[in-house]
Amino acid sequence: MSGIAVGTTRARAKASVTIVDVEDSTLGEEFSIGTGDNLIGGMFAAPGEAATIDALFAGVNCFFR
Repeated sequence: MSGIAVGTTRARAKASVTIVDVEDSTLGEEFSIGTGDNLIGGMFAAPGEAATIDALFAGVNCFFR
């Protein structure tokens, strides 16, 4: 979505899409992009604008929380 991939920084991702941080996630710096059928989830490696995306996922997932 909008050229975002694993390794993209938070600052660069925020420049092209609206990122919604998942509050109180037990998985770390979790976020989502898009809505409904176009929802993509992901994880940043750390807090801050220079943090890179570590993972992206879509569809049905099972995460232990």
